[in-house]
Amino acid sequence: MSSLRKSIVIGVFLATSVTVCASVANANGPAGGSTASIRSMAGNLAVGTAHACAIVEGSVYCWGDNAEGQLGTLDSSVAASNVPIKVAGISTAVAITAGYAHTCALLANETVSCWGSNQSKNLGRATGTNGEPAVVSGLSGVKAISSWNATTCAIVGSSRGLKCWGANMGATGSMLGRTTSNGSSDADATPGDVTGLTSRSE
Repeated sequence: MSSLRKSIVIGVFLATSVTVCASVANANGPAGGSTASIRSMAGNLAVGTAHACAIVEGSVYCWGDNAEGQLGTLDSSVAASNVPIKVAGISTAVAITAGYAHTCALLANETVSCWGSNQSKNLGRATGTNGEPAVVSGLSGVKAISSWNATTCAIVGSSRGLKCWGANMGATGSMLGRTTSNGSSDADATPGDVTGLTSRSE
């Protein structure tokens, strides 16, 4: 395996395998959602620019800023939360990652669901901001995920290929590791192969 390949795989692994232990007792979020059931947790943690999320027995709990629905809700009364609130519709999460204002979870069936800002198509869909998780189309056999700002990448399949979607920022538009259909700097909602990293290099 090349040194570049090893660095990418190790980096994604570290970004998705942080373990956290915490205790929250009888707290209430701004929307009245009780977090009393979160007595202790040991799972994956992801910290974005102004929000954070953790996995608790397959469910995802998020706290911090919610301007773009990155906590898993578009409820206008929840602009932010200083205690974890449960993300609806997620019960089999095995890994979590957070960007500037979006969040993605890797599920036990090896698919990915994302929610929050979609300004740069970082939710894996062409339009719309969504506070409710929705599956990213075109992804299966996902082994690990990692996000930065408005871009997310996933290691997929038995060959451990690498696919990315979302913003393609950079001086020459290089975050996705490929040239998109309308120019190298354009965002792309469709997970696409990173050039030269589509299969395992032995």
